[in-house]
Order: sequence, then structure tokens, then C-alpha cells
Amino acid sequence: EGKLPPGLKIPTLPAPRVSMDTINTMNKLAPPAPMPWPKAFSVAFVTNITEKEWSSENALPAAAIAGRLWYDSTQSGQRVLHGAGSRECDKFYGSKDACTLVFNTDGMYAFVPDQQHCCFDMPGLFVPPTN
Repeated sequence: EGKLPPGLKIPTLPAPRVSMDTINTMNKLAPPAPMPWPKAFSVAFVTNITEKEWSSENALPAAAIAGRLWYDSTQSGQRVLHGAGSRECDKFYGSKDACTLVFNTDGMYAFVPDQQHCCFDMPGLFVPPTN
């Protein structure tokens, strides 16, 4: 297992040599274009995976906490749901339950259902632009 049959050889090809001058010239001629964001999307994410590296000795053990981000540039909005136990909800809002951050053209609002808390939290933190 893991060996080639007798008589079968894999050809070796020399690696192409390209100078840094050539690479720099090519980049100046055609710099890579960033991928545009879709106008709207959602994506699942996981947080708290490195919590133990920077948290206090009294912190809960690090755990993977699920969350979801919804983005819609046509509505100038973004919503981030942090799952129960997330560092975001605990550190900034004192909640072990889930919390939601909503971004619009005014800034960021925080919703903490277990505390029946809603507030305009950060006036300068807006929805990221699509480009």
C-alpha cells in the first residue's frame, strides 16, 4: 500500500523559474480584482474557539458556539445572531443566552432577549459596503 507498481515511474518536471521582477510587472499590469460581495447572503459561523487564550482564569471552558450573519445591501442592513454562551453576549451584554446585533445606516443596535434589553449601542458602526 502506498507504493507504485513495478516499472511505473512518475515523471519529474523542472519547476518553472519566474523572477520577482516578472511577477511584480504582471501584478502592475493586471492586479487581481477583489471578489464583489453578493447583494444579500447569510452565512453560519462558529465563535469562542480561542477563548481560553485570552480570557480570565474564571472563564468557562472554550466551546464552539454557533452563530449566523445575514447581510442585505439593498436594505442597508446586517444582522448577527450570536448563540447562547457566546463571548460577545457575555462580555458586552452580561448574558449567557443568545443576543442579536443589527446594523443599519444609523449604527449598531443590540437585542438581548433574556434581559428584555434593546439599545442603540454604537452610532459609528455601520453595515459594511459591498465593495
